[in-house]
Amino acid sequence: MLIVFYLRLHPFRFGQLHQCLQGISKKVLSTELKQLEADGLVSREQQGQYVRYTLTPLGQTAVPMIEVAAHWGSQFPDESDAPTAVAK
Repeated sequence: MLIVFYLRLHPFRFGQLHQCLQGISKKVLSTELKQLEADGLVSREQQGQYVRYTLTPLGQTAVPMIEVAAHWGSQFPDESDAPTAVAK
């Protein structure tokens, strides 16, 4: 959901998103964007030679949940501080 996390800020071109999401290959990013578009969360708009991605109204509804998860995760910058599940 990192793609939605970034798109909540403003529309991005593919290359801009790729720069933000360090470590993800272009192929994986492309596949994920296609899936998000098929799910109705992301809109793809051709602008001349560029493609611009933005959140749809449905995608916007996911933003509060993602922001809460991001805030929760930011409380544990060192993975050793993160809560762990206890198996029963």
